[in-house]
Amino acid sequence: MWATKGHSPLVAKAEEIYTNDKVSHVFLGKCLADVGWNHHQFPRELMAYIIQDLPASLEHVLYQAFLGPSTTKEICESTFAWLHYKVQSTTRNSTMSDWTKYAYCILSPYTEASGMNQLLPDKDDWHIIRSEAGKDFRGSAAKFLSIQSTEMPSGVPHLDADKMNKKWAKAGVLSDERSIAAVAYLLEEAENNWSRITTHWTGDWA
Repeated sequence: MWATKGHSPLVAKAEEIYTNDKVSHVFLGKCLADVGWNHHQFPRELMAYIIQDLPASLEHVLYQAFLGPSTTKEICESTFAWLHYKVQSTTRNSTMSDWTKYAYCILSPYTEASGMNQLLPDKDDWHIIRSEAGKDFRGSAAKFLSIQSTEMPSGVPHLDADKMNKKWAKAGVLSDERSIAAVAYLLEEAENNWSRITTHWTGDWA
């Protein structure tokens, strides 16, 4: 986290330079594309808290994301594999309504075994959700997995949900190496505003 405090302002600065003149800074744009993580929602939120020097908010969101008792193996990979199995075994057209998906996710045995206490709905919750009073909730629940419906924190340029990367990036060792190299370059040449980027494909820093 503390290493990212040095990365975030430089990434935001490089993005500003590139955005103001994409033609002249096309290579800087390619470098930012190699960084990769700066185009996704969660890292952008962390960048906002870091740049605005809000350590309490930063630590809170990191705790919520990573320091809980459960792991992503149970609540993500295994649960979605369970959901995929249920879709395949209960329908012929490989589709399922969102509400049915929510129900199967609640019933997933892996979530219960993850070490996290489940807050399960009861009969009263069902009636409330299905009632006229629950209409607003049903409307919002249909959008809660959409990044466009998430209010983004302020403080970082270009930080709106419709500009977040909605495509999966390549993952693996080579992708990680490109990202690390791109960040290393941004750190190394920050004092020159990356003006000599066109000559650095050879690895020459001079």
